Amino acid sequence: MKFIGAHVSAAGGVENAPFNAHQIEATAFALFTKNQRQWFSPPLTKSSIELFKQRCIEYEYK
Repeated sequence: MKFIGAHVSAAGGVENAPFNAHQIEATAFALFTKNQRQWFSPPLTKSSIELFKQRCIEYEYK
């Protein structure tokens, strides 16, 4: 299998990135976990991290 993907939006939370990658039929994706234009960003929450992991499994990203 070839990996074809792109940087995808994580707007609204990193847990949205797997869904956004799935929408463009990507077999791989990359994302920025925080806004690179700011000095401070709140830490990722445990629930956001868990939802990200669940969605990666759901959409078959390893």
